[in-house]
Amino acid sequence: MKKRILEYVMITIGVTAMGFGFHFFNAPYNLVIGGVSGIGIILRDLMNVEPVLIIFILNIVFLILGLIVFGKGFFLKTMYGSLLFPLSIYLIELLDNYYQISPITDDILLAVIFAALLIGLGLGLVLRFGGTTGGMDIPQKILHQYFKIPFSTIIYAVDGMIIIAGAIVFGLEIGLYSLLSMLLIGKAVDFVLIGGKNRKSIYIITNYPNEIKQAIYDAIMRGVTEVPIIGGFSKDDKTMLLCVVENREYYDVLRIVNKIYDVAFVFVNIFLDVLGECVDGLISY
Repeated sequence: MKKRILEYVMITIGVTAMGFGFHFFNAPYNLVIGGVSGIGIILRDLMNVEPVLIIFILNIVFLILGLIVFGKGFFLKTMYGSLLFPLSIYLIELLDNYYQISPITDDILLAVIFAALLIGLGLGLVLRFGGTTGGMDIPQKILHQYFKIPFSTIIYAVDGMIIIAGAIVFGLEIGLYSLLSMLLIGKAVDFVLIGGKNRKSIYIITNYPNEIKQAIYDAIMRGVTEVPIIGGFSKDDKTMLLCVVENREYYDVLRIVNKIYDVAFVFVNIFLDVLGECVDGLISY
């Protein structure tokens, strides 16, 4: 129960952050970044209808469509975020009208940056805790299921068409700012989902495993895993060392290997996330 409550709290915070980003930075500058929010901004200009109403109507329509296609389980899981997003925008609009907060900035580049931060970090929280804001996700999932089109292709195509429509309505310059904002949102979402820093796994094939292992212990206090291997050509028994390090420690390990032991084969992989605990008092993941 505590875990479920935490999930809904974090999803609520994420959706609210998205609402702030949309109301204070996207909508005033007509930044069309795709999705139902982008459609809402376009139709506001063409039909003089408030974006929050468009977002609410489209989310309801897509929710019903999702219920028909995917069933009750999908509907219940999607309903919370789908209804909370337009509700948060509506409440933020009331808050803004009462306290007269807008406009926060007259600089469109600042609007692009802070819209991306708020929407990207908010969406990242929603996704990280298993939520969704519904909207265009639902027709995209339907297209993916029935036409077997890669999901990434559908997302780029649908959001791309919405951004192009925004550029036609509001001009090419606004379209370019919208594209920049969408790219920054993607970076912010990645930051929340996979963390701000990558780590590297270093594989060292050597005849001197104990010496290199001890040198790594002494220099950066990282745990090292030994893997016995056999050379495919020579058939000699060798040892492969595996060590996961942060980016700033990568060259420390390379210097250790190159300085002390010239005969070693080293290759490296980049990991987006590593989980684990401290082993034998040495820092590990």
